[in-house]
Amino acid sequence: MVRSMKLRRNGKNDDADDEESFERDDALGEVDLEEDDPLSPEGTPWRYRNPQAFKRLLAAGGICFVAAIAFVVIVLRPLDTTPDKVRDALASSRSVVLDIAVLTNSSVKLKEIRAAGRTAELQLPVIDASIQAVNATNDPHYIRPAVAVLNAERSYLEAFAELQGMGDRKLKIWRTSRKDATIEQKKIGLVRPLITELDVAEIDTVVPTSRQLEVPMEHLDDTIKAAARKIGPWLRRLYAAQMRQKAEISAYAQYGGQVRAGDKQYQALRDDTQRWTAEVDQYGSTYQAAYEYLAGAHEARVQLRDQLSATSAPPGVQPSQDSLVSILGESISLIESAGQGLGEEMVGTEDDYRQSAGWQNFQSGSDSITSSWPSTMAEWSAALDAAIRSVKSRSMPKRPDV
Repeated sequence: MVRSMKLRRNGKNDDADDEESFERDDALGEVDLEEDDPLSPEGTPWRYRNPQAFKRLLAAGGICFVAAIAFVVIVLRPLDTTPDKVRDALASSRSVVLDIAVLTNSSVKLKEIRAAGRTAELQLPVIDASIQAVNATNDPHYIRPAVAVLNAERSYLEAFAELQGMGDRKLKIWRTSRKDATIEQKKIGLVRPLITELDVAEIDTVVPTSRQLEVPMEHLDDTIKAAARKIGPWLRRLYAAQMRQKAEISAYAQYGGQVRAGDKQYQALRDDTQRWTAEVDQYGSTYQAAYEYLAGAHEARVQLRDQLSATSAPPGVQPSQDSLVSILGESISLIESAGQGLGEEMVGTEDDYRQSAGWQNFQSGSDSITSSWPSTMAEWSAALDAAIRSVKSRSMPKRPDV
């Protein structure tokens, strides 16, 4: 509803103007100013009566509004934790590196150094987590120097992790690992000033010093060199002993092969003789044929006996070998006895050589040899196996305690 009002001028009202104004208001259907006006008992808003104060009030309100917005934006917004994250990541990595340095510096034997290398490898994921945490800040100002230090520390630990493969014959592994660790040590030293500029914490609490990284390397230099002075001569003695052992085992195996070949040869001769004897007993034979066969069998056994006698037996095996040679000698004698039986028929003392004493002795003796040869071979084989076990179990030069 529009209210038409007439302002006072100089504290007085013009009656004619008032009358004309009220008549216009009545025509428009407006209410009278006599209604209660909450702004002023006189009907005029305060902002018009006190424009300067109203402006000051608006200015003050604007200032308060801006202050409130600033409070929300500045005070209540999340705090930037990037320096804290970088500090924690660097401190965690530093702790791991120094733990490995202390562990390595306390290692006095090669097995302890290898154990420190295994521990170094197991700690690599800790540094990987630190690198991820720094990269997650997405702030190049922090990422570049911090990740440079972390990568160098990781490579430093990798150099120590290589030590887990350092055996008695692989002491030179430290030469390569030493070079790698020294390179990473220098990298860390070069980046330290950049970490100092980040001002995330006291530098020595987040990045190891060059001396802290050098101490374990110097310790390994001395420890591994001292070990090498003892390991080297021992390895040479060990190698010589192992070569002698290997040569003896090889010689014993070769000897065993020769005797077993002779065993097969003798079994073939014996089987053939048994076959021939059975044919003679059943069908008979001419003197010429029998003589030729016995002569050949005699010669083959003599050669086998001489060959076995000339074979050098290992210690402890010679008695069993002599028993085999003795059996071959008996076999030769039996062949000779059969030949005597043939001679008895030739001179007419016997009508049938098969009935001669020589032939009868040949047959009965052959049966005895057939049963004794396998058991003697078994004794020989057991003696040879014992000799080989003795060589294999021979004590080697004792490894120095390093």
